[in-house]
Amino acid sequence: MEEESDNTMDSPETSPVGFARRFTSTLRRDAGRMFTVGVPHLFAAMALTQGIGMLRRILLARILDVDELGQMTYVMRIVDFIAIVADIGISNAVLKYAAEPVGVEQKRRIYVAGLIGGSVVATVVALLYMAGAWYTDVHDDPDIRLFMLMVVPYLPLSAVVRTPIVYMQACKEVKKAARYTALTAALSLVLIVAATYWKGLPGFFVTVTFAPLCNLVVLLFVTRRELSWHRPAWNLLKRLSSFGSFSMLSQATEVAGATVTVVLLRTMTHSDYEVGLYSIGLVVMVNIRLIPLALMRAAFPYLAGLVEDTTRFSQRLRELSLKQTAVMIGIVAGWAVLGYYAIILVFGSRYADSFCSSAVLVLAVIPLSMSVPWARAIAILDKMQWNLAASVIQLTTNVLACLWLVPIFGATGAALALVMGEAVGSGIRLIVGRILVSKTSSVSKDGNAVN
Repeated sequence: MEEESDNTMDSPETSPVGFARRFTSTLRRDAGRMFTVGVPHLFAAMALTQGIGMLRRILLARILDVDELGQMTYVMRIVDFIAIVADIGISNAVLKYAAEPVGVEQKRRIYVAGLIGGSVVATVVALLYMAGAWYTDVHDDPDIRLFMLMVVPYLPLSAVVRTPIVYMQACKEVKKAARYTALTAALSLVLIVAATYWKGLPGFFVTVTFAPLCNLVVLLFVTRRELSWHRPAWNLLKRLSSFGSFSMLSQATEVAGATVTVVLLRTMTHSDYEVGLYSIGLVVMVNIRLIPLALMRAAFPYLAGLVEDTTRFSQRLRELSLKQTAVMIGIVAGWAVLGYYAIILVFGSRYADSFCSSAVLVLAVIPLSMSVPWARAIAILDKMQWNLAASVIQLTTNVLACLWLVPIFGATGAALALVMGEAVGSGIRLIVGRILVSKTSSVSKDGNAVN
């Protein structure tokens, strides 16, 4: 008995050496999967792009006063939200349908239809926005109204410029997508920061309008071989807009949380200073949450290719959810310890009071990292109405919490409201995604049994 016990204790499966081998094998297998589909190239480019975006925000915060940063955040949050709605999600539909196993000619038809349809719809939305900003006197500050009108061309340009990038991703040309994603981000950085340093906020709003134009020219030149004229078929446009509308509404209601929070914070406090402090917390949270979002965006074509193999599909989703969450918990803990000193060092001492809101906001990345793989699974299974329902509930929770907490805690209350909405929406996506994937697996098994 003693000999058997000793053998059990020293078995390769339970010994520290055996655990180290299994752990090393898991890392090697995951790395092999990612390199096979080119995820590291695209993820590295996204990380570089977001790093460039973070550098741009840091430089702008250094150049502008807290009040000016609050005005910039207020205007750009509203405009970026409308830019998501502008192409009714056609760019997202291009990513999905061009990633499916179809012929090269069909992929090109999807790309051209996406460019034409997205451009037309985004232009109409921009004209409607301009009419609303011109004929309504919603804002008490004339400077804010002027800035809102200056960014009208930004809407169609920023909406259409996404289509070439997602098309390259869908075609698994990840190195090319990675290269030009980073290039366009660097170009925008130079133009916007230089103009802001020279002319302040007016320079920023003039340049932020035309930076997407330069990026679009570069991307269209890169994909010029795919631009052979195909008359967009009505059925194809209807298919793209049908999927894209649900995707757009879901994404818009997610982004609407941060937008509504900023609008309500400025409306209820009448303070650009509070918005400026809150914007620093948003910068930190947005850049941290882009880690799981960028990874899932890069892995989307790979996951879409596994949908027929329901066992592997479900297994990969669980792995991504658990591993992302573990990494995000570590990052949030690190920010809680070092965030105050990081804000002073990076943004300047005048933004030190923004630490409280930033420490609360980064908590939102934990439920997000748990649910985002399942949200992508819902999209792959063509059940976008569930993502939309979860986003609507999330937005409603966020608004109600803002009305309750902002008058009491100011910017910190706005941060608490955003985290509460994210927790509710992510919980719904997690539960619904697991149920849908489980049902798909059951149907597949039943079909195999019958065969």
